[in-house]
Amino acid sequence: MDTFQFFDLPNGVRSIMLPFTSEVAHLAVYINTGSRDEQEHEHGIAHLIEHTAFKGTTHRKAYHILSRIDDVGGDLNAFTTKEHICFHASFLTRYTDRAMELLADILLHSTFPEKEIEKEKLVIRDEINSFMDSPAESIFDDFEEMIYDGHPIARNILGDPSTIGNLSRDHILQFAGRNFKPRGITIAFIGNLTPKRFNGLVSKYFSEMNGSGPLPERLPFTGYRPRELCIEKDTYQTHLITGNLAYPESHPKKLTLQLLNNILGGPASSSRLNMALRERNASTYHVESNYQAYTDTGYLIVYMGITNGETGKAIDTLWKELDKLRNQPLGSLQLHKAHLQVAGQIALGHESKLSEMLWMGRRYLHEEAPETVAEIIREVEKTDSSALMETANEIFVRDRFSTLIYPAKPESDG
Repeated sequence: MDTFQFFDLPNGVRSIMLPFTSEVAHLAVYINTGSRDEQEHEHGIAHLIEHTAFKGTTHRKAYHILSRIDDVGGDLNAFTTKEHICFHASFLTRYTDRAMELLADILLHSTFPEKEIEKEKLVIRDEINSFMDSPAESIFDDFEEMIYDGHPIARNILGDPSTIGNLSRDHILQFAGRNFKPRGITIAFIGNLTPKRFNGLVSKYFSEMNGSGPLPERLPFTGYRPRELCIEKDTYQTHLITGNLAYPESHPKKLTLQLLNNILGGPASSSRLNMALRERNASTYHVESNYQAYTDTGYLIVYMGITNGETGKAIDTLWKELDKLRNQPLGSLQLHKAHLQVAGQIALGHESKLSEMLWMGRRYLHEEAPETVAEIIREVEKTDSSALMETANEIFVRDRFSTLIYPAKPESDG
C-alpha cells in the first residue's frame, strides 16, 4: 500500500505526497495564513488575495494563467479560510511539471495589478450580497461573530464592503510580506509520480522562495461568555443556531467529538436530531450539527430551520436528545452502528482524491503528519460509550451554550 511521503526544502517549504496510480493528479499550495491573521483595517484582504493572485504575474497575464491548465483539460481553483489560503489544480499526471510551475509562479510572482484589484472588489461585493441574501448561510457567520466577539477570528472571510473598498495593492503586498513565508507553505500532491520525481519538482520551483523569521503569532482566543441574540430578518422560517466552544484541532478528544457529532446531527438521515425533530415531530425542515476545529479553539453547533410556531418545541426536543447523550450510554449495537457509519463516511470522503489531497495538505500544514484512513478508522473503533458520555458532559452544558435566532416574520391575517 502506498504511504505518505514527506520532503522539506532547506528554506522551510514543506511537502507531502501520496503516490497513486491514476491518469489524474491533484496538487495544492497551502499558505498558513487566513482571515484571522488580518489587521482590522485589512478585513477581507486574504480573500481578495485569493481572487487577485490569478490576475497576473511577472511572467504571465491573467489569460495565460487561466489557460495554462485549461488548455490541457485541467482545473485551477483557490479558496480562503480563517487560517489558510489554498491554490490548487487537477490535471492529467503528465502535466504535473506544468501545474507545479504555474502554482509556484502564482505564489511567488503575482503582481496584483491595481486595475484588476478594483474589478475584483466589485465581484466580492456581489459575493457578499449574495451570501447575505441567504439566511440559512449567513447565520453561521453571524454566530461565529457572536461567540468570538472582538477577536480577529470572529470576522467573516469575505470581508466588509467598507474595508474592502479601502484596500490597495500596497496593502496586499504588506500582508503577503508579513505572512507568506517559506515555513508557512505546504505543497500537497496525489498522483502517479515517484517520490524522487516529486521532490525534484518541488526543489526546482519552490527553492527560490525567500523570507526568514517566524510567522506572526496568532492572538489566542480567550474570554468566551455565552450569549443569546435575536436578529430580525425578512424570513418565512425561523433559523436558529445554538452551541458551545469545543476542542481545537490538535486536542486528543477531537475524534471522539467528531463521532459524537455524527451521532447527534451528522449527515446520515438516521441521526438523532433528524429522527426526533423532522421524522417524528415535523418541527424542522432541516437540522444538522457541526463541529469546527481551529488551531487554538473550536465549537460545536446545532442549526435548525424551524417551522412557524415550533421553536419552543424544537428547542425542548434538542435538549432532550443532548441530555440523553450525557446521561445514557450507547448500547453495544448502537455503538457498533455509530462506528460503522463514521468509518464509511471517512472512506467515502477519501474516495475523491481531490478531497483527500486537500485534507492531507491542510493537516500537514498544522501537524507533523496526517493519519491514513485505516489509522483514523482504528481510532474511531476504539472509542467507547464512556468516552462519548464524558465528552458529551464536557460540551453539552446548557448554561455554556450561546444561541442566535432569525425569527420568522409574523404571518399576515389577509
